[in-house]
Amino acid sequence: MKKSFFLFTPLFLCLFLLSGCGTQESKTQPKPSSNSSSNTSSQETGSTTQQEPSFEDNITVISDNDDWIISDVDLSDTNQPDLTGKTVDPSSISHIQGSGSYTLIEYSDTECHYSKEYHTTLDEVLPNYENEIQRGYKHFPLNQHIQKATLQAEATECAGDQNKFWEYTSEIYKRTNSNNSLPDTELFVIAEDLNLNTDKFNDCLAQATYNSLVKENSQEAQELGANGTPFSVLIDKDGNVVEIIDGMYSAAELEEIFDSYIN
Repeated sequence: MKKSFFLFTPLFLCLFLLSGCGTQESKTQPKPSSNSSSNTSSQETGSTTQQEPSFEDNITVISDNDDWIISDVDLSDTNQPDLTGKTVDPSSISHIQGSGSYTLIEYSDTECHYSKEYHTTLDEVLPNYENEIQRGYKHFPLNQHIQKATLQAEATECAGDQNKFWEYTSEIYKRTNSNNSLPDTELFVIAEDLNLNTDKFNDCLAQATYNSLVKENSQEAQELGANGTPFSVLIDKDGNVVEIIDGMYSAAELEEIFDSYIN
């Protein structure tokens, strides 16, 4: 199994590494101090400085308590997590494409460059397995992208209320340049472009309707062993995790994994 690669200081989280967009520590670990280089998105390296757009009136971005997710580097945690006893409740997967006895769950951060690339790779590969392996999606916004990626995750769920989850998610990945670059106002533009009922969409986002769900998804990812994105798991029909795919995988590598199960 491919191992994630880690830099030797939190100051450089989410540089363009082959393993992904940074790491996550368990919720139970101490929260870094406010001056820690791994604690805020303001230390993001490699992103373009951009003036923050004004939010729409009454839009709640995220909860004021972000203790649920912490970003840091743990050089000791680079091995494939133990699969023993790891499960995901199949009924908790709200968004599914395809069908099959296996489900590939993608835990993703929409402002992570490698999540974007991995999402595109899954778009290419999974249609070839649409009768054997279905695709599910859950949220894992990293600390360095916490505001934008969390708001974007909530927006995709609000679009899902109008049966446009996958279309909306794809548009975010198409339009963002990653690393906190997508203006928040673009979320409302996407809603209009997809012909959503914008009143319902705006109310859903303003009320932070899906903030708790995003937190639950992120906690679940960490409990499964996620330290960063991209991260995904393959589960059987009973929800048992049979494969953890941690890091950036090519189409050929994914096909090799999938073929080993369906054959």
